[in-house]
Amino acid sequence: MPRRPRPRSPEDDVLAVARGRKPIAYVAMEREAIASSEFLELRELAARRALTVVIDPAGDDMVRVFVTRHGELWRIPAMRALFATAFVDATWSMAAEAQLSTLLGYPPREIATWLAHQRWSTVAWGHKTVYTALDADQRALVERLGRRAFGDAILGATLYAHARSHDLVRRPRVPRGLVLARAALRPEVAARVMTVGRGQIMRGVVRQPIDAALGAPIQLLVANRWR
Repeated sequence: MPRRPRPRSPEDDVLAVARGRKPIAYVAMEREAIASSEFLELRELAARRALTVVIDPAGDDMVRVFVTRHGELWRIPAMRALFATAFVDATWSMAAEAQLSTLLGYPPREIATWLAHQRWSTVAWGHKTVYTALDADQRALVERLGRRAFGDAILGATLYAHARSHDLVRRPRVPRGLVLARAALRPEVAARVMTVGRGQIMRGVVRQPIDAALGAPIQLLVANRWR
């Protein structure tokens, strides 16, 4: 499993910009959050270090906040252009994520680590990553369908997912004779099929076909790699 990058807080990012360790900090937040004490403290932190704060609308309820030095302001229109064009095919992509990471100034090695983590934990952007175990007959049916559908193999199976992230499987242990499969399921369908239990783990038994709600080919865990 690829190493998960250490998460940074918005304050850490602002300080990294102030110290010259990265060119720009970016965070998306709800519009009402810009009136919160946390955001005001963040803005004051930037002001004390002579950094520029730019707030862009991002839909009806969200904003994008950028913190940067004057000489790096060119990155903001570049990111605006990326956000305006990245959803031509309806969803965010790995290429768009790589471009955004580059514009944010992360070094190539760190970008590679982040993308490897995303590939391990996510099937498709904008969808819920769900997991299930297939026996030999179920796997054979999925393979015959070109991994584009589960067919009847999924009926009666239990799906699992994490309620707040995609990263459910870190050290998978699958019983002999079974193979772990994962798929990208539309969030509203995942919410209808599964309920949240202990530890923020979602699970549910599939009673109806879900193939129409899949957003990418089904992947199988083979030799500790998703294929």
